[in-house]
Amino acid sequence: MMDTTKTLVVGQEVFMRSGELSKEATVTEITKHYIEVEPTDLWQNETRYSLRFHISNGKQAGIFLYLGDKLGWAEYDRRPLCTEFGPWELAL
Repeated sequence: MMDTTKTLVVGQEVFMRSGELSKEATVTEITKHYIEVEPTDLWQNETRYSLRFHISNGKQAGIFLYLGDKLGWAEYDRRPLCTEFGPWELAL
């Protein structure tokens, strides 16, 4: 079980991993159920998004997509955003 509530703060830089891939991200929200991060190193033409990770194990819990300044953030989707290696995990 991760004890992230004592070690993470909003605005902190973290990493998320999917197999051999990793991305830098910034913590945007912490609740008793999840940690939300927004990747800061998007790949070319990648849409802005944020991911939620279960606070108990760091596994991906869902995704929000950013639809632009006029539309804002899309609804929460529980399906994991995956790479060829599987879903993202929070790497502390």
